[in-house]
Amino acid sequence: MEGSKMEEQIITDQTLQPIVIEWMIKLQQGILTATDIRSYWARTVPKIYSPSRDCNCLNIQFDEEKAKSTLLLPLEQFLTLSDNPKEVCENLKKTDADPMLCGKMFKNGEPVYSCRDCGLDASCVLCVDCFKRSAHRNHKYKMCMSSGGGYCDCGDSEAWRAHVFCDEHLKGSQKAGEEEDPKNRLNPDLVRRAEIIMKTVVHYCFEILEWENSTVLPESLQVKSAQSEPGSEDYATMLFNDEIHTYDQVIQTLNRAIECSTKEAIDFATTIDHEGRTIVRCSNFQSCCHVKQLIEKHTGRSGSKSLKCDVMLTSVIAHQTFAMRLLSWLQNILSYCEGFRSIFGSIMMQMYPEEEPDPFAGSLLEAIMKTDVRLWKTARNQWHQLFIIGLLMNSETKKQFAKTFTRIYSSLMKDFINDDHEHGVSIASLAVQIFTVPTLAHSLIAEDDAFNILISTFLHECVKHRNTEVWTDELRKSFLHGFRRLIELLGWMQGMDSVVRQIGAHVEFEAEWETVAGLLLHVTMTDLNPKDLIRPAARVLMELPLRTLVLIAQFRAGMWRRNGFSLVNQVYFYHNTRLRDEMYDRDIMMLQFAAASMDPNEFLVLVLHKFGLIFWAQDSFETKSRKPEEDFMRQTVTMVEEFLNLLLIIVSERYTPGIGKVTFQERMRREIIHWLCMEPMTHSDLLKCLPRELYDEVEIEKLILDVASFKRPSPNQAGGKYELKEECYSYFNPFFYHYSRQEQSTAEEVQLKRRRTNREKLICCPPPVPPDFAPFYTPILKILQSDIFLHVINSVLVRATSSYSLSFSETQFEKTLHLIGVALHEESKSLEQAPQNDMEGQIRFTELAVSKGILTGLQACLEVSRIDSHRDLLLWTLKKFSDVAKLRGTELPQTSTMMSAVSEMEDEKPRSKESSKAKIAAQRRARIMAQMKDMQKNFIKGHAEYFKDKDSCSTSGGSLMDLSNAEDESRELPRQPCAVGMNQRGKEIPEESHICILCREEQAIEVSGRCMVLAAFVQGSTVLSKNRERDVNEENFLPFMPADLYFGCHVSTCGHVMHSDCWQKFFDAVLSKERRRPLRYGRHVSFDVDKSEFLCPLCECLSNAVIPLIPPSIYRETDSEPYVRDINLSDWITSLLGLIEKISLNKIGSGQPDGCRISTLAELSTRPSEGAYAASLTTAFIEISKKLSDDIKSMMRLLNQSINNIFRHRSDFIQEDMIPNHAYWAAAFTIHSIERVLRDEKKSIFGDLSSRRYNCLQALVRYVGVITVEDDSGCIGIHCARLLRYLLVYEDYILNPSCLDVDAFGLLLTLILTSPSLHLPEEEVYTTPSIPNGSVSDQHFINLMTVFHCVQIILTDKDFLEECSSSSDSFSDPMEIDDPKDSESETELKFVHEFYTSILVAAGVDLEKGEKIKEYNKGRTERIIKMLRAQLLPFLRCTAVFFHFLTGVVPPARLKEGGSQSLPSSDVEYTLLCEYLGMSPKFSLSFGCQSLRQLSRIWSQHPRIRILLSEKPENLLLPANLPLKLIKQPHSVNQLSSLPKDYSELINSVSQFICPNSESDEARTPTMCLVCGTILCSQSYCCQTEVDGQMVGACTFHALDCGAGIGIFLRIRDCKILLLAGRAKGTYMSAPYIDAYGETDQGLFRGNPLSLCESSYKQLHRLWLRHGIPEEIAHSLELHSNMATINWILL
Repeated sequence: MEGSKMEEQIITDQTLQPIVIEWMIKLQQGILTATDIRSYWARTVPKIYSPSRDCNCLNIQFDEEKAKSTLLLPLEQFLTLSDNPKEVCENLKKTDADPMLCGKMFKNGEPVYSCRDCGLDASCVLCVDCFKRSAHRNHKYKMCMSSGGGYCDCGDSEAWRAHVFCDEHLKGSQKAGEEEDPKNRLNPDLVRRAEIIMKTVVHYCFEILEWENSTVLPESLQVKSAQSEPGSEDYATMLFNDEIHTYDQVIQTLNRAIECSTKEAIDFATTIDHEGRTIVRCSNFQSCCHVKQLIEKHTGRSGSKSLKCDVMLTSVIAHQTFAMRLLSWLQNILSYCEGFRSIFGSIMMQMYPEEEPDPFAGSLLEAIMKTDVRLWKTARNQWHQLFIIGLLMNSETKKQFAKTFTRIYSSLMKDFINDDHEHGVSIASLAVQIFTVPTLAHSLIAEDDAFNILISTFLHECVKHRNTEVWTDELRKSFLHGFRRLIELLGWMQGMDSVVRQIGAHVEFEAEWETVAGLLLHVTMTDLNPKDLIRPAARVLMELPLRTLVLIAQFRAGMWRRNGFSLVNQVYFYHNTRLRDEMYDRDIMMLQFAAASMDPNEFLVLVLHKFGLIFWAQDSFETKSRKPEEDFMRQTVTMVEEFLNLLLIIVSERYTPGIGKVTFQERMRREIIHWLCMEPMTHSDLLKCLPRELYDEVEIEKLILDVASFKRPSPNQAGGKYELKEECYSYFNPFFYHYSRQEQSTAEEVQLKRRRTNREKLICCPPPVPPDFAPFYTPILKILQSDIFLHVINSVLVRATSSYSLSFSETQFEKTLHLIGVALHEESKSLEQAPQNDMEGQIRFTELAVSKGILTGLQACLEVSRIDSHRDLLLWTLKKFSDVAKLRGTELPQTSTMMSAVSEMEDEKPRSKESSKAKIAAQRRARIMAQMKDMQKNFIKGHAEYFKDKDSCSTSGGSLMDLSNAEDESRELPRQPCAVGMNQRGKEIPEESHICILCREEQAIEVSGRCMVLAAFVQGSTVLSKNRERDVNEENFLPFMPADLYFGCHVSTCGHVMHSDCWQKFFDAVLSKERRRPLRYGRHVSFDVDKSEFLCPLCECLSNAVIPLIPPSIYRETDSEPYVRDINLSDWITSLLGLIEKISLNKIGSGQPDGCRISTLAELSTRPSEGAYAASLTTAFIEISKKLSDDIKSMMRLLNQSINNIFRHRSDFIQEDMIPNHAYWAAAFTIHSIERVLRDEKKSIFGDLSSRRYNCLQALVRYVGVITVEDDSGCIGIHCARLLRYLLVYEDYILNPSCLDVDAFGLLLTLILTSPSLHLPEEEVYTTPSIPNGSVSDQHFINLMTVFHCVQIILTDKDFLEECSSSSDSFSDPMEIDDPKDSESETELKFVHEFYTSILVAAGVDLEKGEKIKEYNKGRTERIIKMLRAQLLPFLRCTAVFFHFLTGVVPPARLKEGGSQSLPSSDVEYTLLCEYLGMSPKFSLSFGCQSLRQLSRIWSQHPRIRILLSEKPENLLLPANLPLKLIKQPHSVNQLSSLPKDYSELINSVSQFICPNSESDEARTPTMCLVCGTILCSQSYCCQTEVDGQMVGACTFHALDCGAGIGIFLRIRDCKILLLAGRAKGTYMSAPYIDAYGETDQGLFRGNPLSLCESSYKQLHRLWLRHGIPEEIAHSLELHSNMATINWILL
């Protein structure tokens, strides 16, 4: 009654919508039905969700806010009787019991986790959230990608052995009480309203979604009041998805049918694939039907099924769209309260239809299941998710769902088989949620006959393929009579089609089926119980296995060479790990059974006969009757070896349960030991060697750790391997029957080497002690005492001692010794186990061996030289023979040879052997040293005059090689080399000559000689970029190298030299070959000749350009030139100002060379300050006395063109063929790059330059040094003047980018190389500009740009400024000490303080907060000096490298020391670099010039600097095209994006990543760019973009912008690295994540937990930093041909 009163009160509430009040009134009156709600939907739904005519079908948008307020909100208000339904639902959720089950639905590609320790099977999985909160995280878990359709099993006690609940759902299990209907916890009125709403919603959704008459609405949804005119309705052509037609077929069809673009067709196809259907045309009925006909016509041409296409009324589409929204809304409602789920379950189990009850009708759930096949993909998924949330979360409703599902299982599977959709979107996929639950499966089998239904369903599908005949008694009788004759025929056919050895000609035809597996599985029985077999059958059972093994032996003997490759493949599969357990191992078992069941002599005779060795076993074989044919004897030797090997396997291989007294664990342990005896193995490689069928029998990992220890190079580093424990080496058998010949040789060699390393007494591998045979197989040991066996052993020993024996081999002898060793082991065990008087239970091999002369033969073999390699094994055999005889109590006859051999063994002969080897090696070294000493004396005698002169100059009369005077020499230390300025010294430019790798002719690098070139690779790069927001294709171009280095040109080389004409011929040949290549074969994928790419002829390194080698004689001529006299920095700046003032600014702006000539030196001489400098300026640079050859110039132009092609997208304001600005940038960028690499690797700038880098820098710097010879118009001088005006003239500087926008080193390099063009004498004939040589002018340029860079450092290091401002009190002045050096130090400190604060003040930095920074503080200033020195190092390193290769001056020795351990400190390195560059390490001396300080303040006053420091665009940017980002100087080394330590965190982070171009579906292949960290939707049609008329994938498009075409990506769900270069080349690499065994898991096939390997990621980072990705891709494409088939452009 209280509820009714509340409802009456709410009816008058005006906050509810009118329709809600109307429904409440009818509910009170008892007349509210589903028709009332459906009529409201019939009026409102088409107005909101109907697509308009001629709309953009790819961008149909609905007013979702209006739909929510008009359609969904009334339902929620009616359900909750509140104007805030969400609050009411949240309160219900709080009062509801905590859930015990998770039930989260998995999407396609979502990560799931299974626990190997606790899960009942692999289908028991957890979602990400439950896994993180559970104890399984610390167990051995496996992660994989879900295919969609399942749900989380957290809380399901039947899925886990332990730890059923995560921490969240454990609360629900603890609070769970007595079972009661959850509806009872709800208000009855709420239950009544919920039943009405849910029933109406479910019936409405079911009816409209499966509605087949798409041109007419159901009668209950038609609006009868509004009569529309005929033909005025809107229709839409709906295209449905299927799994028959491909993406390309759909795209081509839509291109023709609706005349859309390819991009639009791709979007349509993507939507169809994701959602299952899409609207392709919205118009009148005739137009839509026309489109439908065209689609069906195009897709049904080839006779295949056409695409499903339907013309639908837009109002029908509107109601179906709303029904999809309702299903999602209902899922949300059910998640609030368990009572709601109980109500929903009862509704689903009601009979349908209710109006006409049919005794054969089923429930509503059954009806929905049966119509699942008629729905599209998203509609199916919505129903499936509703079933899981509403029915499968409760045990009772889950049982009812299972019963219904089982009852109609047959029809569901029939529909699924006839359907063309994938299993994941079919209702049949829910079978795994039912039939894998043990208790539920048992109940279904017992109560619903589930097992019979499943089998009957399968048989029903098979019956259509079954021949149905009617059998009668007469038919059966006659059939049996004929069948007997058939059996007789089959008996004749036995062995009819056997493999026959070809003797004459090669086999003409090889059957393909034989290549796969021609050898039959002879015995497939697993129970070797001998009681079921009778003895006479043993001979029959051994026939086929023995025949097969003889075939293998003959094959190894080369007797089947003419039978083709089919037999080769059969032999391979016969011994293959996957098949040998049922083939090779079964054959060995059968032979062992036969050996145990037969007389040993009879068995051996049969085996000898099958091997064809009866004649060999006779004593007369080596005398009169032996055949002289070489092939026959060689084949006989091999057959004997194989016979002995088979005999050894039969008597010693006992590690099969049932044959030997062993367990499966011992069998697997022995397998592991023998594979690890070959080499240490990774976990995956070891598992590949083991039979998979036995994995479930033993705990394989525990067994591995029992016999081996896992070791890796260092913690968290890839490459961990298992190494066998020392005590397990005694089990090694060199003739382990699973070894191949190669593996056997490898294993034995490794073990012999190990024994030598351990300095063991005997360097051999004796047979290990085998386990005992099972009782039935014990008679096999009789073979070891049989007459035939002893005769065979004796024959081998006799022929071993015979020098003329042709049928002997060392392998025969070794296997014979192993057979004897096995016999001795067995006799020793029998003596220890059996009583002394029990003669029957003992092996008496020693007695028989002595009587047969075997012992005598063994002793005689000690004197045979050709078995020296097995002498140690022979000694072991004799020693073992003696020990067994003593154990038996008999004395053996001792010969003198044997006694000496035993004494030799006891004296540790191997050690003396090793010492003798060491002694021989020492004697050899002594002889070599004596020869070298004699040669040295002869050389000194032949050059006595030279050494006499040297001795006279020495303070000591000793030899030049005498180091006793090192102390005296150290008193006069040599002066440090200097590359720049008046004190230039240490220049070394030797003559160079190279051998052309093509014609092999040696050529000196001379001006008059043939031009030689280096193969090089030129590529655009963003590796050094500090501003990823800038577009690499922006057309705005400035004459300055940008400070952020957002784009540059990198040059690398492999270092191989060719003649230019040889290279041209080679490239032309490659070009013509590729163009002649047939189109069907495709082009070479590793290089693209259209981009001038080729592979180096020697090393196959990717190249696309050549660098000409400039003759070093041009640079060597400096030695004869007088140096320019010194001029101070102030006068030099004044002179430069005078020079650039004479240049016409108008001509500079127009770029015309005429009239732009620099004023002559005579004109400048009238000015005193300028004339003094100009008078000697002509000697400041080297004149190229000899013109470069035309070949060199042509190669220079070719390289310049290759570099300009990298910048072809830029609109240069100066013509590219006139100024080689891009070449200067390329040189500067390459030097920057190499400096970053060496800095990242913590290596010295000179000592750790590889030959590749050294050759590249030398050739590149010399090339840009002489490139001015191509300047025939004087434009280079004009360009230099423009740069100087920027630096020295305030009016020009303020109109250009600020100092923070320009790269200091790039500007320095350009000024050095272009400045010679400023100082050309004015003549009528234009003079070729000279090249720089490290003059005083270059020294001043370095000083100028160092100050420029200091300004950049001071202004961009905001962190240091804040630190100084905030903690200025901590920098107290140290105690004053009277020191003569104090005055200089104080001067330096005050100068730096003044310089530092003046820069900040000039830049307008707000110093009010840190006013004390203006005050002088010694401690703070010392920190400033230390900071400036450390941060100047990258600039000084680059400058030093440039001048080293430009001038040829050797660097200081301290800078050439290699290795990170010997690196000097930053202060020492700074001092060394300053001295090498001719600068003073003290700032007060280097920056003391008043003009420099004035310029530094001018540079700091640029208006843009204030904006950059505040990062707020308060004023207009000058110029406006530059980015608003402050670039910190110097640049830090760029790193790849940081990755989480645990791979599961990474994969979980993208689990909900939605494709940016497809709102309805998640990205199937989320891929991370490791450069910038962006997540992309890779390998998907939805994210393809058109570039230059070609569709490219998301990764390719992103790489064009982020990496200038070079990309490095991580495919997260595949756990592999994707490398891209350009649009058509790429490769895959293993991701830098490893499991506990140090192995990568590319593709997540193993699913082990993965963690980040820092060393692997660092290696990947260095590959990117070194610009090695294109080369890595080229090498990978050359090695792996399957990579060429991948369409990289669409990734």
